[in-house]
Amino acid sequence: MTQNVDRETVVSRLLAADDILILCHKNPDGDTIGSGTALCLALQQLGKNAAVLCSDPIPAMYDYMPITVFDGSFRPAFVVAVDVAGIQLFGERNNIQEYAEHVNLCIDHHGSNSGYAYETLVDAGAAASAELLTTLIPEMGAKITIDSSTLVNKGFEVIEAHWLFGTPAEKISVVLHPQSIIHSMVEFEDGAIKAQLGTPDMRMPISLALMYPRRANRPGERFDFLKHPQLTFAEVDRVKYPSLDIAYDCLRRRGTAACTMNGANEVAVAAFLAKRCGYLDIVRTIEHALEEATFVARPTLDDYAASDAEARRIAREFLKI
Repeated sequence: MTQNVDRETVVSRLLAADDILILCHKNPDGDTIGSGTALCLALQQLGKNAAVLCSDPIPAMYDYMPITVFDGSFRPAFVVAVDVAGIQLFGERNNIQEYAEHVNLCIDHHGSNSGYAYETLVDAGAAASAELLTTLIPEMGAKITIDSSTLVNKGFEVIEAHWLFGTPAEKISVVLHPQSIIHSMVEFEDGAIKAQLGTPDMRMPISLALMYPRRANRPGERFDFLKHPQLTFAEVDRVKYPSLDIAYDCLRRRGTAACTMNGANEVAVAAFLAKRCGYLDIVRTIEHALEEATFVARPTLDDYAASDAEARRIAREFLKI
């Protein structure tokens, strides 16, 4: 019989564990693979040994995900299942049943979950298991929290906005908004501005991305204007947050610059979380990698892969890790 646990307990279990194996269901879809990959990356960034195991081959459409596939190089001491409602859904290949019978923790959004794990977190109101991880991972203190504090994440959002909407860098602005209520604004030629407002909850955009054009009927907190009578904004201090200018420069340079920035940042953040470098070393590492790395103006996919690998190598050498 499983023990139903809350999010705080799940975070506590994951932070206390090491040598963690993450199991996905057979015939894997985007939710189980995406959830497994995200959790694995978060645990690795906390300095933990973690890998993902699936009975069936991972579809080629998910090749872009940086999945660490379990290769037997460590003996799992803690087993987590993501998006798996019943033990029969694990499949039979890759010796997965050896671990499926001893799942320590299950994170799932299916109300039909059979309770096969020792401890289970189920939220049937969630659109996907990935939605649960958007709250669990920040609570673990993993990379997303650090990237928010350095504004590296905002720099990447500037780059994303350019490529998604074809907007030139000089027309994309970033402002500080302490209340985290207005998430984006668009100004039109006549001066009118449309703003997207809502509670600061990543489950909303994730559920929309998964269900578009439909919207999930999600119970929970609703935005109340009367509780937020004042919305404030401030200019970004570019001296305090140099990563934003670095991102703009990468956008203007194009080519492999942003890829180099991302690879170096991931190594530096992982080192910081593992207490192997200082907080200010994160941006210093990015700057060093951009100075030293090979720049390709018109990259192929192979060039991007090589650029990422080179950036990570340069970052590790710079940090002496």
